[in-house]
Amino acid sequence: MRQSFQPPLALAGWHTASGAHLGEVPGIGGAVVRGYGDPGSETAAGVWLIDRSWCGRLELVGADRARFLGGLVTCRVVGREPGECCYGYFTDGKGRILADVLVLVLADRLWLELPPGKAAEIRQHLEKYIVADRVEVRPLGDFVQLAVGGAQLPGAWQASFGEPLPDGCRTVRLGNTELFAHAHPRLPAPAAQLWISSGIAEPVAADLLAALTARAIGFDELERRRIVAGIPRFGRDFDERSLPGEVAVEGAVDFEKGCYLGQEIVARMHYRGRAARELRRLRLEDPRGELAEHLALGRDLELSADPEEKPGSAGHLTSWAATAPAAASAGALAALASIPRPVLEDERALVVTLAGDAEDRQGAGRWPVRIVGPPDPSLGRPRSVP
Repeated sequence: MRQSFQPPLALAGWHTASGAHLGEVPGIGGAVVRGYGDPGSETAAGVWLIDRSWCGRLELVGADRARFLGGLVTCRVVGREPGECCYGYFTDGKGRILADVLVLVLADRLWLELPPGKAAEIRQHLEKYIVADRVEVRPLGDFVQLAVGGAQLPGAWQASFGEPLPDGCRTVRLGNTELFAHAHPRLPAPAAQLWISSGIAEPVAADLLAALTARAIGFDELERRRIVAGIPRFGRDFDERSLPGEVAVEGAVDFEKGCYLGQEIVARMHYRGRAARELRRLRLEDPRGELAEHLALGRDLELSADPEEKPGSAGHLTSWAATAPAAASAGALAALASIPRPVLEDERALVVTLAGDAEDRQGAGRWPVRIVGPPDPSLGRPRSVP
């Protein structure tokens, strides 16, 4: 995966004062908050808050914005009402994914959330196809994206905002401040995200923590929750080499919408069922905690059929994480993996081994794997105001 870069964090001072540990993450670039020094408290948080300002952002304005964007993404944009949001992919002429995208439909514009470092590239891609279209593509730099989530969030949100969590996008009021909030299918549910002007982001973040009785978490804890929830991440579990059918997120491609770039190949793969490999959620059994110890040392994993085939023959693990605090030392791990179709069809028993040559693996164990299923099927579901 290539490294991407982002501007400095708008809330860097607030994070530092809160005890944040800043660092870089491959595929994210720039400084992000890795954590706040107490992983156990972050994992146990009933309501959490995280600064996701590493994401790319664009907006489209103009009378033809919906039709124009609809010709370049896999999700349906035309006909959506203000307050709706939907998830899909930008694809190239060969049907490969350029980036995934969350589209927020506002009254007079469309807002796009993109993977880190992708905004300039996608803006150039969009502008290349503007001919006589009444549309303008603009950067959305002056925002901080604060996401909140956790099992206790629905009750805390209702108590703080006097209404349920948004199922689409709408404005909410926190004290005297009006905020733009929306559902987010790429975050572990239940969750929501708020877009806040950078000029007021620090006091709003403090107010949100207090109002929701939330705990600030870093990228590492969000990543753990993402993997446990079975949510693929662009740049980690799939990338520019991937086809939508290989990612296997139900609903991210609308097969009844009009034409878009790469549609013929995407549709052909879907209707003929010929994706060479697909992402799957896995559960790795680690009763003695040995696998977790290897991962803590930075060892990579390989997936193979048990017991005959060589390591790596049954697919490629893309993400893995402890399922719960106790599982960090013993129990089970969650994972995502790209698995070849023959392995999926044969339903062979799978095991995980350490990556490397025979000498590297000497004395290491083989850990049984259970395929849980495809990525969370709710990820691609369009969201709308009730």
